[in-house]
Amino acid sequence: MKEKRARTKKLRTPQQQKKRRRIALCSMALVLALLCYFCFGVLKIQSWRGLSVSKLTDLAQTLLIYDANGDAVASVYGAQDRIMVDIDTIPQEVRNAFIAAEDVRFYKHHGVDVKRIFGAMLTNIQKGGYSEGASTITQQVIKLTHLSTEKKLSRKAQEAYLALQLERKFSKDDILEMYLNIVYFGRGAYGIEAAAKVYFDKSASELSIDEAASLAAILKSPTKYAPHLHPDNNLERRNLVLDLMADYEMLTGTEANNLKKKPLTVAEDRPEKYNYGYYIDTVLDEACEKLGVSMDELYSGGYRIYTTLDATKQLQAEALCADPAMLPQDAPDGTQAQVAMVVMDPKTGGIQALVGGREHTTLQAFNRATQAYRSPGSCIKPIAVFAPAIDEADYTATTYVEDAPVDYGGYKPQNFTGKFLGQVTVRTALSQSLNVPAVNTLHDIGVSTGMAYAQKAGLDLEEEDKNLSMALGGLTRGVTPLAMCDAYAGIANGGMRMPAHTIARITQADGETLYAYSDAGVRYMSEDGAFLLTDILRETVESGSAKGLQEVGAPLAAKTGTVDYKGVGNRDVWTITYNPEMVVTVWMGIDTPGEACYLNEKDSGGSRPTAVCAAFLKEQYADRAAPWFDAPDGVVAVDIDKTVLERQHKVIAASATTPKEATVREFYKLGDEPTDVSDYWDPPAPPQDVHVEADSSGVPIVTFTMQKDTAYYEVFRKVSGEATSLGSLDGSKKAAALRDITAPANVPLEYYVVAVHKEKRGDGSAITGNPSHSVRFVRQNGSGVQPAID
Repeated sequence: MKEKRARTKKLRTPQQQKKRRRIALCSMALVLALLCYFCFGVLKIQSWRGLSVSKLTDLAQTLLIYDANGDAVASVYGAQDRIMVDIDTIPQEVRNAFIAAEDVRFYKHHGVDVKRIFGAMLTNIQKGGYSEGASTITQQVIKLTHLSTEKKLSRKAQEAYLALQLERKFSKDDILEMYLNIVYFGRGAYGIEAAAKVYFDKSASELSIDEAASLAAILKSPTKYAPHLHPDNNLERRNLVLDLMADYEMLTGTEANNLKKKPLTVAEDRPEKYNYGYYIDTVLDEACEKLGVSMDELYSGGYRIYTTLDATKQLQAEALCADPAMLPQDAPDGTQAQVAMVVMDPKTGGIQALVGGREHTTLQAFNRATQAYRSPGSCIKPIAVFAPAIDEADYTATTYVEDAPVDYGGYKPQNFTGKFLGQVTVRTALSQSLNVPAVNTLHDIGVSTGMAYAQKAGLDLEEEDKNLSMALGGLTRGVTPLAMCDAYAGIANGGMRMPAHTIARITQADGETLYAYSDAGVRYMSEDGAFLLTDILRETVESGSAKGLQEVGAPLAAKTGTVDYKGVGNRDVWTITYNPEMVVTVWMGIDTPGEACYLNEKDSGGSRPTAVCAAFLKEQYADRAAPWFDAPDGVVAVDIDKTVLERQHKVIAASATTPKEATVREFYKLGDEPTDVSDYWDPPAPPQDVHVEADSSGVPIVTFTMQKDTAYYEVFRKVSGEATSLGSLDGSKKAAALRDITAPANVPLEYYVVAVHKEKRGDGSAITGNPSHSVRFVRQNGSGVQPAID
């Protein structure tokens, strides 16, 4: 039971009480009559505007942004920071604090409290001014939404008139909810929810009674009683509110006294910038586009934006992009190198993390991830060259392309190293990032075809880009890091590009959905082709320019890009890497390259951008296995004879005799796989025409025809069952003749030949064929000759 304060009541007779009620009713009637005469006769109430519901409900509200888990990560507002809350979410004791402080008879009057009016009038007459107010909570709602703050009798009359209308149209709880969402608490906070967050870093539903009293204390004067400005004033009035709550039996005296002993603890002032700056900037731009509103309208519309943000990945990306040790050194003129990073889920197109520079210092800052158009360098090769080559021209990883000097009407592409390798496979061309094979391939499939694939992949290219230099990233305007991440996400998603986005859905403050992401995607490459291209790009990690990714310890595909600046350094360096669940794109460069303003030539795509990707992914897979792609049904794996491929440029399946270390597994579209089987590693067959005859001096000469240039042919002589090697002959010479000058005379001799493969097995053992048939011979003393006996 609540403790009640002792009150002294004067006993009256029933007749006295009845007479008192008659006097009160007559007084009220007289006041109302005078008010009606004054309002209709003097103030012309007919000219007053009526109650506007929109002014009560269509309030500027703070924009709230949530991450992929549904946790609020940012609030953005214009002139007013306001988060509307339902009265049912505000605890009764929190409501009581405001009722006690502002209008204890709130639930008893009908919008205007005549009793308080007379009391205030008496006080003001005594003091000769408007020092005492009598506005109810209902009147304050009207004053804050419909009228000015000037203290004139006409305005007070309008306030009372509209308050009565408000009470007829809405319930008490509705009006209290309006009030708590409208009033200003200082520190930029409008409404109790924003106030609870800025002063106590919690929701209004979590406020304690003393905190509620502290907020109620502010309303008398936000400049005088705001706890962050005048904590002593706030504490004094907070305690007064607690006493009032006890007086009105909302608390016991003991409870109030205990609460008054609690210290006032206010949250630190909020920083001007919001968290995850570059990501939130991207969200805001996307939201304006989807809703068709201005940025100012977005800030004050009270929208709720649910994003695809992975806060953990975002923080990790921001840390890496702000770490000087991970970034290129300053340009010779002192200009800082910049960075951009994008992480996407290829299956959905959801952007999980996005960084547009080394640091985010202001709202709507220049965002290099979305606004910097740069040359992609060799990173465009898989998109505009080899994707269409695989899909349209049936290129495979083992297709050979020419790497030799070419001249296309004056355009003479060069490799980064300045050297040429001759005939190379597509796998080698991509993993080693060779320029000339890429240009030759684009010439082979047609520039228009390459352009079409790049555009379907989401790259916004100009008509002037339709030329062979497109194969090396020679673009008129360039592309953004986000666009490149989006394009590679299409490969990672089996050739289906799900357009990149940060927003999953947008709702109004009341939960009504205004926008929800829904996109069937754009297929720009076949599923089979995308798998083949991905398998080729694995080589970039295993032995190519992105070897730094090996430290991740997970299967990855990747491509690097390096854009030269006038032969003295580099201007743009890239690494793009992916697996089935994640695409990571990192760009580094100089915003505006110029004289003495460029990256060191050692800062290539395979250096620092790769190191950032590796550090990011290493943490992602520190305690779990990374996924890899399953081959589609339309793709078949074939073990290829690697030796034949490299030495003879022939694509032939390995045989049962091919050593494991001499095979390489390649994937082909079903029906395009090689059917010929290699015989390269088969034990060589013996010669069929071994013959022995004596020369003029009686020395035996062994002759035969060598059948394979991949073998050595070793000649043996056998005497009394013991065989001796006489030496071997290189099979590439075809015809063979060996003089046995050490042959003993007058004893039966046997000669035979064994073919031995020039290659050895992985364990070092020889691959030896069967011996040929034996030829018998007897060498005579002197010059006599005895024919050979087979």
